[in-house]
Order: sequence, then structure tokens, then C-alpha cells
Amino acid sequence: MLSKVGASGKPGAIQITDDRVFGEVLKNYLFDLYLRSHRNAEELIKRGRSKTLEFRPSLRSSPREGRTDDDVTYAVLETIAAFLNTEGGDLLIGVAEDGAVVGVESDGFESDDRFVLHLAQVVRNALGDRAGTCIDPRIQIVKGKAVCVVSCQRSPEPVFLKREGTNDAPEGDFFVRSGPSTVKLTPERARGYIRTRFIRFPRADALVQSANEPA
Repeated sequence: MLSKVGASGKPGAIQITDDRVFGEVLKNYLFDLYLRSHRNAEELIKRGRSKTLEFRPSLRSSPREGRTDDDVTYAVLETIAAFLNTEGGDLLIGVAEDGAVVGVESDGFESDDRFVLHLAQVVRNALGDRAGTCIDPRIQIVKGKAVCVVSCQRSPEPVFLKREGTNDAPEGDFFVRSGPSTVKLTPERARGYIRTRFIRFPRADALVQSANEPA
């Protein structure tokens, strides 16, 4: 909790305790405040792709073939997983890599709500329920087209992407951001990264050990 304590023990300077629950509430409040003040799609597009900003033209529709493509969805999931495992960031769906606004209408959802619900579900299915709590997808209109701004909070624990028949390890594949790119780490490199990035996560060693066991 917050308290004012002076040098003589009387009310004075603000002191923040190490109360864990309060810290979590304060973190979530500040994150929400940041989302409201910084996540404007048009402004983000002007900045261009970076370590904490990525563009994807669609969630499930192949721009070239005009049909649903699982690879398109997993490219989105790889980016989200990488943001969660690194410093967080924003993914704009409905924006081409060159910054052209194409909208999410090609994905063929009945409404914006259906789009957001589907995105939230595929994230939970592939990355886990707790990872799903670290994202905040919102639809914004840019140049008359719907763009989904997926704000990703830095995860307090490692996030693995699971895809049947394609993972290098039982836990799933581990992605991080490196500059404006998403990179999949080998199990060995993931082990070292997790031990340094998630030093306070009690199950880190168990996770990386499991990730290095043969399937």
C-alpha cells in the first residue's frame, strides 16, 4: 500500500511497500493507462516495424490465395509469443509489412467482436490461458478500414507456441524478438534465455529441461 512517512516517522515522502497484490494491481493500472494513451493505430503505422511493433495483413486469410491458411494464423501467433517473451509490443493486424492499410475484412468475420473473440481463442489454444491475459486486442478504424491493434504485455513466465506435428520440443517452440524480426530459438538457446530473462520464475529450470528432452 502507499503511505507517507517522514524522516521522524511522521507523514512525509511517499513510500511504496513490497506488497505483491498491490504491486500487481498497480502494474495492471499503469499498463491500462499506457494502452489508452499510446495505442493509436495511425501513429503506430507511421513509426514502422521495430522490436516492439509488427504488422500482419490478416489473421487467417492468405492475401495471395484468398482463402483460410493456418500458416497465416501461426505467423500471427509467433509474433505474439515473441512479444510476450521479450519486451512486449504491438501487433497490427490488417496492415501490410510496408505499412499499407488493408484491413481485416478479408478474414471474413461477421463482426469486429467475432474477430476479436476468435483471436483470443486461438491465442489461448496455442499459447495457454495465462498468455491470453497478457494481450489486449482492439479494433480501430484507419482510412475507412478495420485494423486490430493487439497490445502485448511482457509475460511474467515463458510462453511456448504449440502446433501439432511441427514443434522441436514437447513444450512447444520458443520465440523472441530481435530487431524488427521474430526469431525461433533452439531448445539449447531457449534454456539460456529463459534462465536470464525469467530469473524469478520458479519453474524456469523445469521448463527448459522439459524443452530439451526428445519428443
